[in-house]
Amino acid sequence: MLAIALLLPSLAAADAGISAAGVTVKVKGQSGKMTITIPDGNANSNIECQMVALRQIDAEGNLLGGGGSEKHSFNSFATQSFTFHEPKEDTYQGLDVATITFESVLVGSSKVRIDTMIFKEEGSLEVGDDILNVSAGAVKFNVELGNWSWCGEDAACKGNEGVGESVELDIAIYQQSEKAGNETDSTGEAALEAAATATETTATTATAAMAEG
Repeated sequence: MLAIALLLPSLAAADAGISAAGVTVKVKGQSGKMTITIPDGNANSNIECQMVALRQIDAEGNLLGGGGSEKHSFNSFATQSFTFHEPKEDTYQGLDVATITFESVLVGSSKVRIDTMIFKEEGSLEVGDDILNVSAGAVKFNVELGNWSWCGEDAACKGNEGVGESVELDIAIYQQSEKAGNETDSTGEAALEAAATATETTATTATAAMAEG
């Protein structure tokens, strides 16, 4: 039986929103989707994020753990138990952000945590050896894997044989801005893939780029 814990008390019945840390978040039932509304002067910017799929792969890029009832790779978080936490005020590299945390306990001991950060001011970030300029309203994801059950080492996975080397995570993001007179501007959907290396606990960062629609 699917169980989803929503730490947003008013959302359980009818996709109502809860406002905190300067944003409003609406969880879309069991889909793994949330809509984030960011005030922008006389208009609102709505960002829809969906935690889509997760794949464990070996060193050759082959998919592992896609068979059986206990899957290590799957195409929808709707089949998993997960929690969306209430937005909180935070900072990232000295910039003010609102952070919404998504957590899921998967097969075996595997845990995934995804922090969605909405920047509330413009500034610059250090990403490896690069400097990335961000504007207010930009979205960034931090992904952390914990106690991972690796195929061929910690778990006997169904499907292709092999030893798990990394994890791929797909996140879809779509943005729509509300203008005066209920007009909207939209950007397209971008698939975001975050790969985590084969360590027991790995933090991976990724920044979502809005595709022009």
